[in-house]
Amino acid sequence: MLSYQEAIKAGQTSPDNAWAISDSLPVVSVDFMLGLWKASGFSTHHPQDGELESAGWYGKRFTDTNFVDPMIFYANDGGIFSADPVYVTRYLSTMKRASDVLNEIETKEPEARLRMVEARSRSTASLVYNDLPIIDHFSQVISTESTILTE
Repeated sequence: MLSYQEAIKAGQTSPDNAWAISDSLPVVSVDFMLGLWKASGFSTHHPQDGELESAGWYGKRFTDTNFVDPMIFYANDGGIFSADPVYVTRYLSTMKRASDVLNEIETKEPEARLRMVEARSRSTASLVYNDLPIIDHFSQVISTESTILTE
């Protein structure tokens, strides 16, 4: 198994190795997740690999357990904005940058919640989308950068 740092350095890993990496990392609490997180990804050969990054994805913001912005993107002015994940999924395959369709996808409402959820036989902080059948489970990555790993 490649470690997380080895997979990041390689720029890719297999889906099975990604699961093994996630399973080997410590779980996190809801309190640990609070704040603004700069995210990054690495290829697991999924058909959508790199689409969020190409669209100007910044990361996620956890204000409290009931107010989560699961999709934060860079704005044209260099700032950031929260996007509605339902609309992002509609536009993602066709947009060059999320900021190009800002009027259609920007939201001021929380689009997700933060809860402890059991996943793969362990309980960890998880992002539960309000309007999509998606739950992101988090593990702690020890790194020199602020990075999150979602399952």
